[in-house]
Amino acid sequence: LPRSSTGGNCGYAILGFASPESAERAMRQNGQRLPNRKVALRLAPCSTVSGRKPLASYQLCVGNLGAQVSDADLYSAFRSFSDIVLGARVPVDHSGRNRGFGFIRLSDDDAAGSLAVKAHGFQLSGRAV
Repeated sequence: LPRSSTGGNCGYAILGFASPESAERAMRQNGQRLPNRKVALRLAPCSTVSGRKPLASYQLCVGNLGAQVSDADLYSAFRSFSDIVLGARVPVDHSGRNRGFGFIRLSDDDAAGSLAVKAHGFQLSGRAV
């Protein structure tokens, strides 16, 4: 689970499955209560397992963002590296402060690795990302 700035979890997780069958088994659990919890499991499918078409975009996670970095700042910085950058998102907490990480949406999975290498250690608002 990603961690918030206070050290608690952010309330979500990104899951990977070993096979389409295991993902399908997990999807059948959707809506059921979690053991020893008051909340139910809510899965959001993002592949063909759900019957949805795969997204025509890919993501890179970017860490160590300064508190003042916005979606637009992150987009502009990474767009300067490559035209495969489609968008950027910097999650914020309940007070509106960013959580110190963000996501870059890309049009090409094969080029994502080279973009990550180019941008590694890049200074954004005085911090190496």
